[in-house]
Formats: sequence, C-alpha cells, structure tokens
Amino acid sequence: MRGELKKLGLVPQTTYLYMQGHHIMNNVVMKLLIPVCTALRRERELEIRRLAGHDEQFRNELTGYENSLVNVEVVLRRNVAYKTLFHYEWLKHDIQEYLKNGVAKNHAEASAGKMQQSAAPRK
Repeated sequence: MRGELKKLGLVPQTTYLYMQGHHIMNNVVMKLLIPVCTALRRERELEIRRLAGHDEQFRNELTGYENSLVNVEVVLRRNVAYKTLFHYEWLKHDIQEYLKNGVAKNHAEASAGKMQQSAAPRK
C-alpha cells in the first residue's frame, strides 16, 4: 500500500493523515490508561491500609487520598502540551500559509473562471 500511496503523490512531508482525536482518545488512550490507573489506585489503597495504625487513621488517610484523585480523562483534556509538538507547529504553519496564499489564489482562480464563463458565447 505504501508504494501505491507514493505513486499517488502521498508522502509524509506533504500529507496529513490524522484520525479524529476523540476516536484515538476513547478507543486507544483511555482503554490503556483506565486499567493502569485502577491498578495504581488499588496499590496505593493497600499501602494506606498497611501503614495505618488503626481503622480511624486508615479511613482518614483513604478519604484524603480519594479527595486528591482527579479523573484521568479530565487531566488529559486539560493538557495543552501538544502545542509544543512539531506536528502541531507544522499543521499551524501550513494553515497560515494556506490562509495567506491559498485563499487569495483560490479566490482569484474562481473569479477568473467566472469571468471566462461570462465571456463565453451563450448558445
């Protein structure tokens, strides 16, 4: 398939092939992270139980721990570190170039096409 795509002119330097972000998030990232976070949470709860001197201390420590937890999905959605990735800058630059050059060029081509149509004799 790689060869077929190259024949069509699709190369990594000029083509963006991105899945929709929410599909990656829901079907890949969260499927991997939720079991890991659950295991880490259980591990910490067992450690709190082991270190607690008595039941009241255990409940207090566990309550404090549970109140400090944040849903992993919320943390990921608040993350803006993607803006430092070269893919983001690459895409941003290409969009800016398109808006600066492409829109004006496409508009001029469309206007020229309309002028040619209006200049053509009607039957």
